[in-house]
Amino acid sequence: MDIFGYEYHEGERQIQDAGGVHHAADLLAEMVVPAISAGAQAFLGSVDVVALAGIDRRGRCWATLLGGLSGSVIATSTAVALGAPGGSDPLGELAPGDQVGMVAIDMPARQRLRVNGIVIAASATCLTVEVREAYGNCRKYIDTERMIGPTASAESLERSSLSREDAVLVASTTTFFIGSAHPDRGADCSHRGGPAGFVQVTSPTSLSFPDYPGNNMYNTLGNLLVNPSVGLVIPDPDGRHLQITGTATLQIGEPNEHTRTGRAVSVEIDEIRRPITDTPVRPL
Repeated sequence: MDIFGYEYHEGERQIQDAGGVHHAADLLAEMVVPAISAGAQAFLGSVDVVALAGIDRRGRCWATLLGGLSGSVIATSTAVALGAPGGSDPLGELAPGDQVGMVAIDMPARQRLRVNGIVIAASATCLTVEVREAYGNCRKYIDTERMIGPTASAESLERSSLSREDAVLVASTTTFFIGSAHPDRGADCSHRGGPAGFVQVTSPTSLSFPDYPGNNMYNTLGNLLVNPSVGLVIPDPDGRHLQITGTATLQIGEPNEHTRTGRAVSVEIDEIRRPITDTPVRPL
């Protein structure tokens, strides 16, 4: 156990050491606590958007968006109750004992809170999560103009490659959420933001994005170094959010205009989910 409280795992430490930020990360470890403060409870009760990450029954990591939540999330110091993903969602089968990560975000106010824990109760409409780790995140890279609404109710189409419509969404986005998981420490969900074009489609079955400077904890990259299964959800203004699960590869090189830090993540897509429309899916 680290003397600072939070115990970084081997993947997080490897990325921190490579970047020379081991000490800086230690200084932040004490902010990760197994409880939710009164102020954070109030924030969760007022927030409209929560992104949730977890593992499906095939062992793949997914992230999903729960929107339109204001007033429906109930938090105590030790647990969070919130709406469950729909039955057709890849995380619709979460059950007690499953480990999940979530990030609650208020885009206009540029505030976000991360909570990791374990599902202790699940129904078709509600999940209750016991808190294992809770901590605030910095205000960087939050697009205050980006509004995220509820997921469209249409059935999702399962496929293995990006369509032309998907590529347009990816190229225009300034916001997405990423799910990752450590085999022993559980799931984590994080927000990523940047200028339009910061996520790049590199083929019909792959994309990449840079890792911008953050809090030096490297929760996401550390998880991906140990377990490359990754889940992304890219919000769509009409609620047709794009969900992707795949395999991540970390790329570490010299800083440049695109990566800034020299770090980037490439994702080979395994499966895509997106609510269908009457418009035929056009291959990329």
